[in-house]
Amino acid sequence: MDQIRRCLQDGFREVYDADLKGYFDTIPHDQLLKAVAMRVADRQVLRLIRLWLEAPIEETDERGRRSVHRSRQGTPQGGVISPLLANIYLHWFEVRFQRPEGPGAWANAKIVRYADDFVVLARHLGRRITSWIEETLEGRFRLTINREKTRVVKMNEPGASLNFLGFTFRYEQDLFGRNCRYLRVEPSRKAEQRLREKAREQTGPQWGGCRCRC
Repeated sequence: MDQIRRCLQDGFREVYDADLKGYFDTIPHDQLLKAVAMRVADRQVLRLIRLWLEAPIEETDERGRRSVHRSRQGTPQGGVISPLLANIYLHWFEVRFQRPEGPGAWANAKIVRYADDFVVLARHLGRRITSWIEETLEGRFRLTINREKTRVVKMNEPGASLNFLGFTFRYEQDLFGRNCRYLRVEPSRKAEQRLREKAREQTGPQWGGCRCRC
């Protein structure tokens, strides 16, 4: 959050707010293992990870019929190392972003990522940058960008706001009437709503005292 704040205050106020569709379920096994092999040389460890990724999945349909299949993409949900592997895979997207052929070099753009949530900030977010992001993620990394949720936010425009990791960033007019704007960071509406619902669950009528016949 501090990194985004610094980028905005330094003038990087056009933001590519990305959303990956089914990220954990669509990571290609072959490329993921190549990414892991960049740091892990032990063949037995690599073989163990491959076996774990390709473990058979058993499913039962509505009629009780069982089917078994092996997947060539995705990390098992709830797997203890799934978050680590997913993080490793997108790490190499960041590396490519910063190389001479990436917008981190030729456009001085900034990338801020947490797990599979990331934003790209630039002084001017032209089509060249967005095309590079989309072509790299969908072409080289074989992932899918959710076009309905991905958007470009221009923070200098009135009413513009950025939601990231449960917080909302937006510029507002100075409260003392001075002709300047300040960056406001606060919990997002979704995050506040989740907290309210949790509070209701823990303080509802069901917790209002003993209703049994003592």
